[in-house]
Amino acid sequence: MAARFPRHWILVLVLIAAAIGGALYFRRRAPQYPSAYVSDRAATLWSTTAVVRQPVATLAYGSRVAVVRQVGDQAQVRTDDGASGWLDARVLMDPALWKQSAELLVHARTLPVQGVGHTKAFSNVHLEPGRQTTRIFQFGRDVPLEVFARKMVPAASPAPAAGTVPVANVSTGSSAGNGAGKDTPREDAAPPDQESPNQPPKEEEWLLVMRSANGAAPSGASAGASSYATSQSGGSEPAAASSTDATAAIPMAGWVLAQFVALDPPQPIPDYAGASGLNVVAWVALDPAVDSGGAKAQYLVAGDHDGASRGCDFNALRAYTWDAARQRYETAYIENDLCGELPIVVRKSPDGTEFSFPNVDDGNRQRVYRMKQTTVRLVTESKSSRGR
Repeated sequence: MAARFPRHWILVLVLIAAAIGGALYFRRRAPQYPSAYVSDRAATLWSTTAVVRQPVATLAYGSRVAVVRQVGDQAQVRTDDGASGWLDARVLMDPALWKQSAELLVHARTLPVQGVGHTKAFSNVHLEPGRQTTRIFQFGRDVPLEVFARKMVPAASPAPAAGTVPVANVSTGSSAGNGAGKDTPREDAAPPDQESPNQPPKEEEWLLVMRSANGAAPSGASAGASSYATSQSGGSEPAAASSTDATAAIPMAGWVLAQFVALDPPQPIPDYAGASGLNVVAWVALDPAVDSGGAKAQYLVAGDHDGASRGCDFNALRAYTWDAARQRYETAYIENDLCGELPIVVRKSPDGTEFSFPNVDDGNRQRVYRMKQTTVRLVTESKSSRGR
């Protein structure tokens, strides 16, 4: 006969199981706090919100934090490495917006460069063109930029003054302030005045730009030029900047009001375009010319004569090529009355270098040109033309 298990041991096992189950049941789960990212060049983490306080750490752009709570415009946060303290909640960007910013950067990197320039003043960087769209960062002065696209949008009233914009709420996805959200008054005091309700609304020019990793800013450039770094996962989520160098040139892409950007076309574009009254919108390099002194760059320039080609990015083309015999640039190709749209794409073909762009007057059908040595001719004719 098998030995009977003592009853008191059964009772002990039941009590132990009940105690463990009770402990698991009543144990409080660790709180789950919403995440956010530092969207300013650097943010100081303070020990308290009191007047007398001590700095705990300096968080670099892109640092991820857990938001424990928010009191007014101050947020108590905890960093990934365990540091805890308070900072201005307006420098925080919620994960959804952070992801959109990263996706815009990835997209910009796939586009052909249409020109280069630099910021003339502190310039707000937007997720989309328009003063009232979400602002994701602010470039400093003299930040070198690559330009990819141009868009005209109706002028809007300036954003509310600082202090009237709601403070960032990382749990709901809205954000504002120094690093993200709606515009501050520093972005142009006011848009152009509307002249009459019967006239078309005034428009403002916006440029899709990215902080240039290759170009050097003009002399006096701000050391605080800001932007993005993508993670090693392939760019789906930006990575934090090094905490030891908060001013590192991290890549950043977004839409900037064009009046805050100075384009920097190489010679002879400024002289030749200026002499013909052409407002330069974009330029691309064509095949270089062979010269005894070395290769000479040749350019296709897109622009307009009235400064505001409604519905078009540009309405004129010029090709500047090098004349080795005369040792000077010549205007090898002139075309007006266009309605072109960026980007201009340059490619190699068996018959020579080709470039093309969408023709708005032809349903955005590609208008294709070919260059052989210093001769440019149209390959794909448009079905219609809009006089300008």
